[in-house]
Amino acid sequence: MIWILKFGISSVVTFSLIWFGILNSHEVDFNLVPKFFDFDNFYTFELPLYLIMLFSIFFGFILGCILENNRSNKIRKSLKEKIKELRKSDTELQKLKKRVNANRDDVLSLLE
Repeated sequence: MIWILKFGISSVVTFSLIWFGILNSHEVDFNLVPKFFDFDNFYTFELPLYLIMLFSIFFGFILGCILENNRSNKIRKSLKEKIKELRKSDTELQKLKKRVNANRDDVLSLLE
């Protein structure tokens, strides 16, 4: 039953991409360098519009993934530092508990 749903969804996506490509198949000038630099069309390509749009979406996705990875790395680094500080505080707390409980009776310390 699940394979029917997957097939249906992939068919709709494939049909949509083909339809998008057919509707946007006219060629446009793609300039790598702004026109005001006047390089005599050396950096100009004629590409179908759908290729430029798909490349732009792909490039934006990759750029977003890289930026999100950098942000999450900063968060992970700060969390590691906080965990390290917490462990250090926990060991100090355990040492202080041992020092305080050293003066108590052994039987009473077992009841706590």
